[in-house]
Amino acid sequence: MRISGAGDLAASYGRLARAPGKPPAYYVRIWRREAAGWRLLIDELT
Repeated sequence: MRISGAGDLAASYGRLARAPGKPPAYYVRIWRREAAGWRLLIDELT
């Protein structure tokens, strides 16, 4: 996970293994820090 210099945003990304013969999938998640903790803003899978 990468966190912004201000500490209010973070991003995680990566590659997911799939069944044999299928291409890999990739994901990205964007988080925002709020008073109650981290909140997921974007959860994208391709």
